[in-house]
Amino acid sequence: MFNWISDESRRLAEALRHRGTWFFIALLAVFSGIVYTVFRYALRMDFLLRIHHLAGASCSAMDNGTMLTIFFSSIFFGLALLVAFGELARHSDFSRRHSHAEARSAALLCVGWIVVALAIGATMLALLVRHCA
Repeated sequence: MFNWISDESRRLAEALRHRGTWFFIALLAVFSGIVYTVFRYALRMDFLLRIHHLAGASCSAMDNGTMLTIFFSSIFFGLALLVAFGELARHSDFSRRHSHAEARSAALLCVGWIVVALAIGATMLALLVRHCA
């Protein structure tokens, strides 16, 4: 009746033996840390939280240009993450099929999109830290 639990546990153990699974988990942890930090700084700038002293620390108000930059950066950050994880899935699929040229191409695109996402995340963090420090 509960054989599916042992089947899923076996699949999980098999997946954790692969290098790509650990790379995906590490990548997810790094980007989750960036999102958490950006969200934490962004909440410090919320007007209602500042007025009720719920933000813990207060940050200076931003001008419209900076707010728009952070807003659009967050959208492009999410899109870059989506493409990076898609290229990682493509690389995994091509590696499984032993298509080495396509796997190498997908790996290079994945690294490129990871760099783009890290640059966008670092830009958002730099803007928010500059207003909160």
